[in-house]
Amino acid sequence: MADIILADDHTLVREALAVMIDRTTEHRVVAQARDNDEALAAALSHSADLLILDLGLGGVSLPSLVQSLKLRVPRLKVLVLTGDGAAGTARRALAAGAHGYVVKSDKGDELMQAMQTLLAGDLYLGGVVADPLDAAMLTQREQEVLRLAGAGLSGTEIAQKLGLSVGTARKHRENLMRKLKVHNTAQLTAFALRAGWLA
Repeated sequence: MADIILADDHTLVREALAVMIDRTTEHRVVAQARDNDEALAAALSHSADLLILDLGLGGVSLPSLVQSLKLRVPRLKVLVLTGDGAAGTARRALAAGAHGYVVKSDKGDELMQAMQTLLAGDLYLGGVVADPLDAAMLTQREQEVLRLAGAGLSGTEIAQKLGLSVGTARKHRENLMRKLKVHNTAQLTAFALRAGWLA
């Protein structure tokens, strides 16, 4: 069983989430917060496993909040739950250090899946709308590397599949990560899968 903190500036949203979590999971909500400052205080006073956090709350910025949490409560996972389904917003949240991103227009089971995924130690990116500008700025070769990485191929396997040297395949992946502003292969793959860029 996991202990959860809910942070949203709408009381009704927090209460509805608390009821849903209580009724449909074995987890429990141990604290609620109206802004990022309260979320940080709750995280420091409770031994929670997961923070479900709306974007755009008052108080410290998301990057500052996540940085503080990583230093002071490193075991706590941060799941962003927001009404903003834009790919760029999701990417910025992941770059700030969030472990997952779910859009409020998704079904409840999407949130449950995200919670389980984060608690298992993986990243999760739910109902995000891909930004056409992001896809347009990728070269044909980068898109090929992206598809293969998303299919789970290693750097060596990608190189063999595309007839490239391992160094060249690695460079294409580095370029993808720079253009998409993600910081590791897991984030790159998760973003690509959920944004619909992979077959």
